Amino acid sequence: MTSTMPSRPDILRILAAQRQREAEEIDLLHQEVEASSIPIADELLAKIITKFGDTALSILRKHPGHRLFRLRESYFASVQVFEVALGDLLAGIARFEEDATREGTELFDLGQRKRLEAIELQIQKELFAVTNAALSLVDHGRRLQKDLDVVGYNAMRLEAFKEDGLHDLVTGLRVLLHHLEVVKAGWQRTRSLGGPSTATFTLDKADVKRTLEEFSGSFSNGQLGRMRSCLEQLPDQIDLATLFSDYGDRCRRFNGWIKDRIASATPPELADYDRCQLERTRYSIRMNWSAVIGNWLQNVPTPHVHRHLPKYLDEAQLAQVYARPLNSPEQADKVLELMDTSGAADDAMRLKVRILFSRATGEGAPDTA
Repeated sequence: MTSTMPSRPDILRILAAQRQREAEEIDLLHQEVEASSIPIADELLAKIITKFGDTALSILRKHPGHRLFRLRESYFASVQVFEVALGDLLAGIARFEEDATREGTELFDLGQRKRLEAIELQIQKELFAVTNAALSLVDHGRRLQKDLDVVGYNAMRLEAFKEDGLHDLVTGLRVLLHHLEVVKAGWQRTRSLGGPSTATFTLDKADVKRTLEEFSGSFSNGQLGRMRSCLEQLPDQIDLATLFSDYGDRCRRFNGWIKDRIASATPPELADYDRCQLERTRYSIRMNWSAVIGNWLQNVPTPHVHRHLPKYLDEAQLAQVYARPLNSPEQADKVLELMDTSGAADDAMRLKVRILFSRATGEGAPDTA
């Protein structure tokens, strides 16, 4: 009797042909997206989002809004890095102040010299990190503005950062701090009889001015003049916490304005790219949820869904959930509404969640008796 099962070579040929068809389909999608005008047709987008992982992302790189998306995301990633670096610097200075001004502190004793040196080095590192992050943020901002042409950008930049030279000084320190032997953050402590003691880290203005003149060729004439002007307005010992807190406030005002401005006047190409990405995200979430809920419905007769809700919902959200009748369709809908932050749920998903809750036990739910 002759076997009808395909041989191993046949299976390999079938798989190779399948991979070839998939590759051709993906290549065609690349071409269609590249040739499309915006908005991308819903029919085309529906094909793209079924391609999981990097495949869908690679296809959408041909979208005319992809470059603007990368510029925007890079800018706001740079904002976050700057905020983390600034927070680390200010937190390090605050910890030093707390330790240095504590009654009976041993921080300045001879035996604590190594610990004090480690704190000095930590602050120096944080200062270097935050000035690098500030300069990087400037570069990302310029690239963003070049392509997005945000209306009012330059006027808001001047309003937020002012014209006192602080912005130029902070970004200029990125260059000067390469020369650590002459520009070094040092600690300063003051004691007052009957009053509070203070401690902070400072830059010596004379050292900064001397280094600035020595490396003046690293700056444009305009920036050099603004840095000099700013330094003249600062005290002989420049308090890092005061300086960078002020600069951080200016950055937040400007970056917050940029975020609001882009959100309220998103270029059409970028808006359509965001739409495509949102649909891709929604499709992926639906597939994941369908797999998880489908497994529960098929294999767990009485699921303990209430045990798991605190992993995903906070106390205020749980209060909304348990204001509905236990395991009711209304409660199921509320859970889905709170968890579905991207709007991924469709009617089929809502039905599955309702069925899941209808079978659920009350274990893990608050005692409503």
